[in-house]
Amino acid sequence: MPVNRWARDSDGARMTSIIPLCVLAWVALVPLHGSGAAVFALLRSTMLAVTAGLTGLVAARRTTDRTRAGWVLLAIACLSWGLGNAYWSRNELLAHADPLFPTFADFGFVVFPMAGGLLVLALPAPAAR
Repeated sequence: MPVNRWARDSDGARMTSIIPLCVLAWVALVPLHGSGAAVFALLRSTMLAVTAGLTGLVAARRTTDRTRAGWVLLAIACLSWGLGNAYWSRNELLAHADPLFPTFADFGFVVFPMAGGLLVLALPAPAAR
């Protein structure tokens, strides 16, 4: 099915608008020191990883075959990191618990490189010229 160019361009513009938000998030971190900066950094890194994972799922819905598998693996990698980081942040900021090993956070952090490695294998081969 042909993709509506207007819809494709507006989706790209929406996803590109995330970049200035990330820059603004970094600029907001500059005046913070100590625990305020740590809280902001933990929440920001969680938000960015989960956003990247959800964006990967949206992209996977619009593609087929190996490209879809690649987007799904990228989404799994980012979501696992984001959810692991969310769990770590909860323990760090709310529960004030000593980190135990292994935790759900460790599972999320370990899944990230494994899914990333599979992603490299799932990438489509370059087209022959």
